[in-house]
Amino acid sequence: LADVERRCRAAPRRWRLLALPAAAVGEELVWRGQVMRGCQARMGPERGWLVATLVAGGTQVLAANPLFPVAAAGWGAAARHLRGADDSVWPAAVAHAVWATLALGWPGLPPAPPPP
Repeated sequence: LADVERRCRAAPRRWRLLALPAAAVGEELVWRGQVMRGCQARMGPERGWLVATLVAGGTQVLAANPLFPVAAAGWGAAARHLRGADDSVWPAAVAHAVWATLALGWPGLPPAPPPP
Protein backbone atom coordinates (compact mmCIF):
# COMPACT_ATOMS: atom_id res chain seq x y z
CA LEU A 1 0.00 0.00 0.00
CA ALA A 2 2.85 2.37 0.73
CA ASP A 3 4.14 1.90 -2.84
CA VAL A 4 0.69 2.63 -4.30
CA GLU A 5 0.41 5.74 -2.16
CA ARG A 6 3.89 6.89 -3.14
CA ARG A 7 3.11 6.50 -6.83
CA CYS A 8 -0.27 8.21 -6.50
CA ARG A 9 1.18 11.14 -4.60
CA ALA A 10 3.94 11.52 -7.20
CA ALA A 11 1.32 12.10 -9.92
CA PRO A 12 -0.09 15.59 -10.45
CA ARG A 13 -3.09 16.34 -8.25
CA ARG A 14 -5.44 16.89 -11.21
CA TRP A 15 -4.53 13.48 -12.59
CA ARG A 16 -5.19 11.76 -9.26
CA LEU A 17 -8.54 13.42 -8.75
CA LEU A 18 -9.67 12.36 -12.23
CA ALA A 19 -8.01 8.99 -12.69
CA LEU A 20 -8.79 7.39 -9.34
CA PRO A 21 -12.59 7.84 -9.48
CA ALA A 22 -12.65 6.83 -13.15
CA ALA A 23 -10.68 3.66 -12.41
CA ALA A 24 -12.95 2.78 -9.47
CA VAL A 25 -16.10 3.26 -11.55
CA GLY A 26 -14.60 1.15 -14.33
CA GLU A 27 -13.72 -1.59 -11.89
CA GLU A 28 -17.27 -1.66 -10.53
CA LEU A 29 -18.79 -1.73 -14.01
CA VAL A 30 -16.61 -4.72 -14.89
CA TRP A 31 -16.88 -6.71 -11.64
CA ARG A 32 -20.36 -5.83 -10.43
CA GLY A 33 -21.84 -4.99 -13.81
CA GLN A 34 -20.53 -7.87 -15.91
CA VAL A 35 -18.66 -10.56 -13.99
CA MET A 36 -21.07 -10.77 -11.07
CA ARG A 37 -24.17 -10.67 -13.25
CA GLY A 38 -22.72 -13.39 -15.48
CA CYS A 39 -21.88 -15.58 -12.49
CA GLN A 40 -25.33 -15.02 -11.00
CA ALA A 41 -27.02 -15.91 -14.29
CA ARG A 42 -25.10 -19.19 -14.43
CA MET A 43 -24.99 -20.15 -10.74
CA GLY A 44 -27.86 -18.32 -9.07
CA PRO A 45 -27.81 -15.09 -7.08
CA GLU A 46 -26.10 -16.29 -3.88
CA ARG A 47 -23.51 -18.61 -5.35
CA GLY A 48 -22.79 -16.26 -8.27
CA TRP A 49 -22.18 -13.35 -5.90
CA LEU A 50 -19.84 -15.45 -3.78
CA VAL A 51 -17.81 -16.73 -6.75
CA ALA A 52 -17.49 -13.25 -8.28
CA THR A 53 -16.43 -11.79 -4.93
CA LEU A 54 -13.84 -14.53 -4.38
CA VAL A 55 -12.42 -14.01 -7.88
CA ALA A 56 -12.23 -10.24 -7.34
CA GLY A 57 -10.53 -10.81 -3.97
CA GLY A 58 -8.18 -13.31 -5.56
CA THR A 59 -6.98 -10.73 -8.06
CA GLN A 60 -6.00 -8.54 -5.12
CA VAL A 61 -3.38 -11.13 -4.11
CA LEU A 62 -1.30 -9.65 -6.92
CA ALA A 63 -1.04 -6.43 -4.90
CA ALA A 64 1.27 -8.24 -2.46
CA ASN A 65 -0.60 -6.72 0.47
CA PRO A 66 -2.34 -9.34 2.63
CA LEU A 67 -5.09 -6.90 3.57
CA PHE A 68 -6.22 -6.25 -0.03
CA PRO A 69 -8.03 -9.60 -0.48
CA VAL A 70 -9.75 -9.13 2.89
CA ALA A 71 -10.76 -5.59 1.92
CA ALA A 72 -12.02 -6.83 -1.45
CA ALA A 73 -14.18 -9.46 0.24
CA GLY A 74 -15.58 -6.87 2.65
CA TRP A 75 -16.20 -4.46 -0.19
CA GLY A 76 -17.96 -7.23 -2.12
CA ALA A 77 -20.46 -7.61 0.71
CA ALA A 78 -20.96 -3.85 1.01
CA ALA A 79 -21.33 -3.40 -2.76
CA ARG A 80 -23.89 -6.19 -2.86
CA HIS A 81 -25.92 -4.32 -0.26
CA LEU A 82 -25.55 -1.05 -2.19
CA ARG A 83 -27.02 -2.63 -5.33
CA GLY A 84 -30.33 -2.59 -3.49
CA ALA A 85 -33.74 -3.48 -4.79
CA ASP A 86 -33.26 -1.88 -8.21
CA ASP A 87 -30.14 -4.01 -8.86
CA SER A 88 -28.13 -1.00 -10.04
CA VAL A 89 -24.35 -1.01 -10.06
CA TRP A 90 -24.16 2.80 -9.78
CA PRO A 91 -24.44 3.20 -5.98
CA ALA A 92 -21.46 0.84 -5.56
CA ALA A 93 -19.58 2.60 -8.35
CA VAL A 94 -20.05 6.01 -6.75
CA ALA A 95 -19.10 4.72 -3.29
CA HIS A 96 -15.97 3.05 -4.69
CA ALA A 97 -15.00 6.24 -6.54
CA VAL A 98 -15.37 8.35 -3.40
CA TRP A 99 -13.41 5.85 -1.31
CA ALA A 100 -10.57 5.55 -3.84
CA THR A 101 -10.29 9.32 -4.16
CA LEU A 102 -10.23 9.89 -0.41
CA ALA A 103 -7.96 6.95 0.40
CA LEU A 104 -5.39 7.34 -2.38
CA GLY A 105 -5.73 10.65 -4.10
CA TRP A 106 -6.91 13.42 -1.87
CA PRO A 107 -4.17 15.98 -1.30
CA GLY A 108 -3.11 16.61 2.24
CA LEU A 109 -4.02 13.24 3.72
CA PRO A 110 -1.32 11.81 5.95
CA PRO A 111 0.67 8.96 4.39
CA ALA A 112 0.17 5.38 5.47
CA PRO A 113 2.41 4.19 8.27
CA PRO A 114 5.52 2.33 7.09
CA PRO A 115 5.21 -1.45 6.97
CA PRO A 116 6.54 -3.36 10.00
